[in-house]
Amino acid sequence: MRLSPYPDGKAFAFTIVDDTDGSTLETIRPVYEHLHSLGLRTTKTVWIRPPATSDATADSEGDTLQRAEYREYVESLQASGFEIALHNVAGASSRREEIISGIDEFCRIFGHEPKIHIQHEKNRDNLYFDVAQDARRLPSSFRSRPARAMHSLVNRWLGRSSAEGPQRFACCGEEPESEYFWGDVCQSRIKYVRSNVFLNDLNTIRRSPQMPFHLARTPFVNYWFDSSNGGDRERFDALLSERQVSRLARENGCSVLYTHFGRNFTEQTAGCRELNRETRERLGNIASRGDGWFAPAGELLDRLLAFQRIAFAPFSNGALLHNSNPFDVCSCSLWETPNRRLYTPAGQVFTPNAKKRLTLPSLKSGATLLLLDEELFSALRPWNGNRSCALAGDMASVWRKLRELLPDVEGTLRRMKAGHA
Repeated sequence: MRLSPYPDGKAFAFTIVDDTDGSTLETIRPVYEHLHSLGLRTTKTVWIRPPATSDATADSEGDTLQRAEYREYVESLQASGFEIALHNVAGASSRREEIISGIDEFCRIFGHEPKIHIQHEKNRDNLYFDVAQDARRLPSSFRSRPARAMHSLVNRWLGRSSAEGPQRFACCGEEPESEYFWGDVCQSRIKYVRSNVFLNDLNTIRRSPQMPFHLARTPFVNYWFDSSNGGDRERFDALLSERQVSRLARENGCSVLYTHFGRNFTEQTAGCRELNRETRERLGNIASRGDGWFAPAGELLDRLLAFQRIAFAPFSNGALLHNSNPFDVCSCSLWETPNRRLYTPAGQVFTPNAKKRLTLPSLKSGATLLLLDEELFSALRPWNGNRSCALAGDMASVWRKLRELLPDVEGTLRRMKAGHA
């Protein structure tokens, strides 16, 4: 028996994070129209304003929220269930006051703080970029203590304990003495930051089972998350192959697929722009699977983080769950349960569905839930419960009471007789 982090008994989770590099209204509209038609809710990043410095590159080209038509379209995407995230406030380095005003403008437009931040290229305002881009410095993907120790030993043996990443860029968003410092702002206003580690596996959580994760040496980032590498059209389509999608579902995996929809995903056909045929088919294939959970990255990461705070202890006759979150967690599912009902000690019954999975409507904050199979539930009796026939037990209690009262009755009768004499 296993506890699933996906709601409603879904078998796997899938989302897309779209880097806004090169995106214009004309190039992305066909993509998002297709995603919306498939019911795929994903995450789109935005720039608030054009670059104000000279270090902008060709990858910094694209629409910003300063283009009215583009801003209105992005707002409509949010209204349709898509998540809007930050990709730095501009496509080039921004100073502290520019970053703060940009995030303030994001809040005015979308009505909330950006939950997710994606770091762009080599902006000097990037945070901990030497850590973020070096997979060797992120947490080990091993879960057991011996394997983690061996992983650390091998890294040291290979000389991988250097404080420098594979490439060192002049990024200093975490340095308080820098004019690009905004680490405290990120800590107070942004929940998740994507690492610059790209995984060549559709099942992101298979390679990064701890995500989202916090690192003590990067205190201004609340939580990091990794992503699968669909950076361009070819890699995106390759990761969405039938083999990869089938394995994602079979492994009950979770995919955060990173890409750039502004890079040649659409093409001109008969005078109008549309999403290319192969990508349409591959997105349609994964969306057609009824056992998938398709939510924006922020919602998915929130769910994974909540389940890090749920203790789960299965045993042969049931399971024990404890929710240490400060909020209720809805729709918790138990996978691979036998075709049997489970009971709480109070008698509440949970029945498996057609796929032999149990879904608990809600796990209350701070609550501990004990689930028992019918055999163990039937064997349990309350400590003050009757252990024999109720009538026989009651008659025995009456007889004991009468015997206790009999000496008092006899004494009273003798005293009454003596008084009459």
